[in-house]
Amino acid sequence: ATTFLLLLFVISVLHKLSDVTHFSGYVMNYDLLPEAWIKPVTYLLISIEIMISLGLMIPAFNTVAMSTAILLLLGYAIAMLINIRRGNTQIECGCGGPVMYLSYDLVLRNCLLVLIAIPALFSPVTNINMLDTFIAVSCGALLFLMFTIAEKLLANFHHSHHLNR
Repeated sequence: ATTFLLLLFVISVLHKLSDVTHFSGYVMNYDLLPEAWIKPVTYLLISIEIMISLGLMIPAFNTVAMSTAILLLLGYAIAMLINIRRGNTQIECGCGGPVMYLSYDLVLRNCLLVLIAIPALFSPVTNINMLDTFIAVSCGALLFLMFTIAEKLLANFHHSHHLNR
């Protein structure tokens, strides 16, 4: 779970840093903040995701990083849910993967990510040997690849659904 979430947040951070102005537009499109707060919150969100990524790399900070990741994922889910309830579904989620517009599927995705993180939050930090480390990292990377494929399939489903309207 730690490797999976580390990859998820690193990719997300890289996407956001590649075009901060674009990500700032996503934050603005959610229409949850006064305009003056958009830029500071944009940089705050990116900073939090960087801190989560770094914390997931250092075992001593895993609990804090995992807790922060859970809160951030839930916060993103709540922001999406508020906009879906308002009828604002034609805005891009800003998650860093393929282009996807707000939907209950994305809220569910974030909730599933939280469910992946919760067991890792409560697992004790232990010293493991190289083989166990290799297996854990490989499983996390495989889970991330499966997640990436699922996201692409979900994006394609939503795009085809919009085309058929």
